[in-house]
Amino acid sequence: MVFQKKVNIYKCYQFGVPKVVNSGYKPNEVKTMQTKFVIALACSVGLVLQAFSQDEQAVKILKKVNQAQTQKATQVYYKYTYKGWGKLAGRFVGEVKISRKNGMQLWVHLKTLDEQGQLKRDEFIVTNGRAIQLLDNTAKMYKYGTARGGGAYLMSYAWYAVFQESLRPQPFARATKDTTLKYEGTKDIAGVKCYVISRTNPYFQDREYWYFGTDDYLIHGQRKENHQPATEGGFTFHMSALKTNMNWTKSDFALNVPKSFKKIDEDQRPVKVGNQAPEWTLVNTAGKTINSQQLRGKVVVLDFWASWCNPCWQIMPMINALKKDYAQKNVKVLGVNVWENPKLDLKKYLKKKKLDQYEVWLDKDATVAKLFKIAYLPLIVVIDTQGKIAFLSNGRDAQLNKKLREAIDRALK
Repeated sequence: MVFQKKVNIYKCYQFGVPKVVNSGYKPNEVKTMQTKFVIALACSVGLVLQAFSQDEQAVKILKKVNQAQTQKATQVYYKYTYKGWGKLAGRFVGEVKISRKNGMQLWVHLKTLDEQGQLKRDEFIVTNGRAIQLLDNTAKMYKYGTARGGGAYLMSYAWYAVFQESLRPQPFARATKDTTLKYEGTKDIAGVKCYVISRTNPYFQDREYWYFGTDDYLIHGQRKENHQPATEGGFTFHMSALKTNMNWTKSDFALNVPKSFKKIDEDQRPVKVGNQAPEWTLVNTAGKTINSQQLRGKVVVLDFWASWCNPCWQIMPMINALKKDYAQKNVKVLGVNVWENPKLDLKKYLKKKKLDQYEVWLDKDATVAKLFKIAYLPLIVVIDTQGKIAFLSNGRDAQLNKKLREAIDRALK
């Protein structure tokens, strides 16, 4: 604590309280300053203790949830509805089967709806954590692959139907250590009375609500609200018709694939360095198109991104600088916007981020993202002059700028 009234002040501490010596202050002034210090110290200690304290009621409920999920939810069935807004916009309904007996098995029926509630896409996704299958009844296609091969992206939409925390060996055990937990009372979710537990993430400015049955202590829903401008939006996820301890076998997780459906082995056409890149077409905000054939003979850098993806816009200045540095060389740098909030004004967004010169092309229906089997963002792809993939990165590399430039320089030779 610094007193600014007179300069000749020396402080010593007696039981943590400053004692002002030879300061020229009157006794009553010294007493006032000491009193203020004690009050400030008490407030500071209180704030620190509050910051590290937990809501005991919330922790008590979560511990019971962990026990219930572990004991009762080894084989679970439920119906679900997902409704998102803002950057998390989307509508999905369907059914889910989860088995955690002798390894994990997941079966998801995913129906994608438009804003009017009409069916847009009807899919089934099945995985045991290693092999992944997708049956697309709308496109009449059956795709399959492995998580470590070319099939990881097949799981992308499954997470709209599954509360991922419930798949952990000890569900919600880690959450009991969260100091932002708060018991919010009860709420009815699809006819089930539930405890409401909330938690916050100050960095991402989001708030999450979990709904647990007051009788069974199982998860029945979730709500999330993001308030950071780059990720503003949210969603509600509600479960109904929940059944536990089912007596399923492997056949309950099998897909019935019609003979007429086109079959695609994703592991046989992996997107990896050295392989031929898929042919693609993009459009910009003015309606102009560009495709891979037009750029053959150039080194092409594709930066897949979305405004809600924090790592994406963190590397944008680097990508923008790279475009400027290679402007006079045989290199084309394109920002590919995918899975974006349709209501976002990209021009205003980039201007706000001071990235007006960042060249944006749109992949509105994620067609190109699917060609490159993207399961996460960001993804940076370098394609050489012969149309082969020369470099791939998820953008989370401290040496990204160096490695990316080295890959471009090699491709230019």
